[in-house]
Amino acid sequence: MAPGRKVGASRQQPTETPITKYERSRNEEIMKNNRELERLGIKTLVPIVNNTSVERKGEDHEVSGSLYTDQESDQEKSLKQMFHVQERCLKNQINREKVQLLHCTGSQCYIAQVHVMRQEKYKDVQPTAIDLFKDFHCNKKKGFSEPIKKAIVDMEAIMAEPVQDEEQPKSVNHAVSQVVKSTTFLQVAGIQPNSNNSSKGYTSSKVQVHQVPTMHALKLFSL
Repeated sequence: MAPGRKVGASRQQPTETPITKYERSRNEEIMKNNRELERLGIKTLVPIVNNTSVERKGEDHEVSGSLYTDQESDQEKSLKQMFHVQERCLKNQINREKVQLLHCTGSQCYIAQVHVMRQEKYKDVQPTAIDLFKDFHCNKKKGFSEPIKKAIVDMEAIMAEPVQDEEQPKSVNHAVSQVVKSTTFLQVAGIQPNSNNSSKGYTSSKVQVHQVPTMHALKLFSL
């Protein structure tokens, strides 16, 4: 043994496997999504970022420049699943913020709701599109929201617009379709537009609602 040389000095501590470019990019994306979720007031999922080193079986593989290994560890699968959940929550939050005219029919579809209302509320009276719009968008406790109130005012304003001598009065269908442009309310509610409509407006002030059999309505409700 050489003088001055200590026993065990040549032993080196095992080094940790360096983080890959893919793992670094993935962790940065997860932290970015967490910050966005916090901004929207959503409780973030705790990411497994501190422990980014994954156990690999054998040597790392790089096939055609791919950053993915042949076998994914449980941690990689967990991170991917968590990232997917965060992305879905973020998209749902953004979509909810875009919706202005929220309906109040609960889980019941428009067709089934129309069938029930025709039997219980309107009886033999034919409801107009504005009547159905009010019924579908009225909260039992809070009433109409501000966007719904504005939509109703706009519909009534279109109906009250003066017409020229050769023009035909604007129908309820036309007024509703002009205000509710971002939805398929007329079709979803089972409302049939008048076949004689034109660019100047519809000729009829009433709407024809499909007579949906009870079994058919229940089938649609279950979808």
